[in-house]
Amino acid sequence: MKNLGRVLLGRRGIALMMALFLVMLLFVLGLSLLYFLDQDSRFGLEMQRSQQAQALARSGILYARNEEYNNTPAGIPYPTNGGPGYVYWTDASQTLGFRIWKEADLKTIKSMGMVRDASGRVLASRTLAVWNTPSQTMQVRYWDYDL
Repeated sequence: MKNLGRVLLGRRGIALMMALFLVMLLFVLGLSLLYFLDQDSRFGLEMQRSQQAQALARSGILYARNEEYNNTPAGIPYPTNGGPGYVYWTDASQTLGFRIWKEADLKTIKSMGMVRDASGRVLASRTLAVWNTPSQTMQVRYWDYDL
């Protein structure tokens, strides 16, 4: 009988250790799930900003096409010492916009879409380029300069 009591006391200690191990395992699994959910939301936000910057750059290409067609030859600015081209903001807070400029060869027109935060830090940017044909009407085809 005395040995039976010792065996039962030993089993109670194992049950407590198993319960603590199971709680720790569930805690670690919960933390890893939260980490992966946070990473996924950050990736989604980054992808959204990149797509928004590409859409802004495409808007810049279309704007440049319109300027070249209507205001030749001074439609698109040439590179200057203060930086290439002009920036056009699409909102009052100046967080979404595009910059357009001509390259030195005067055949390539580039547009860079920008997404910034409220402090002015660039969160995402994409640059697209298009050939300027001799008739001053640019092709609709453009290529992604960043890739």
